[in-house]
Amino acid sequence: MSENLRFIAVAENIHCTLIRKVGGPFARENADGTGEVLYKDFDGKEKSFRVPPSFRKAADWENGKVKHVAAAMWQGYYGEGEQKQAGIEYIR
Repeated sequence: MSENLRFIAVAENIHCTLIRKVGGPFARENADGTGEVLYKDFDGKEKSFRVPPSFRKAADWENGKVKHVAAAMWQGYYGEGEQKQAGIEYIR
């Protein structure tokens, strides 16, 4: 995907119900303190994107939860390189 393409996301209530458990099969905290959302692409290849620092500082993260779609949207809008692409791919 070209970096010149715009990323436009339309969603409702993404901050309310779309949550993954940290430490479950779809999200983890790494030994270095970073977090990742885990997923498979359309070909079944395992992939991940980093949870942005602002999400890791939130109460949800402290309670073992991550708003994965919101984190992917953050990466799609503000991430760089592979992280940006992974956030966009996750939402697709």
